[in-house]
Amino acid sequence: MIFLYYLSSIPGKELVPLPYGADKVIHFSLYLLLGVFLTGALPEKKIWAIIIGTIYGVLDELHQSFIPYRSCSFYDWLADAAGVIVGIYLWIIWEKIKKKD
Repeated sequence: MIFLYYLSSIPGKELVPLPYGADKVIHFSLYLLLGVFLTGALPEKKIWAIIIGTIYGVLDELHQSFIPYRSCSFYDWLADAAGVIVGIYLWIIWEKIKKKD
């Protein structure tokens, strides 16, 4: 979460220009990792991992609205939330595979 906060604190003019839609892939990927980490930290309470991850995504987007040349985007938040949910789902699949061994 600290790393995500750091990234969202970088002013827009300092960021490398990306092709259209690439930022959504980055949002999804980073929040997928967050979903995995949250699920690992809260293995019996996956719903809390979803709640914490998606709320953090909202707060991160709101935070960006205060950073020069950055903005708050609903679509970025959707990518964040989707990443968290997929990360949790991947953790669940990994748990099932691990139990078969």
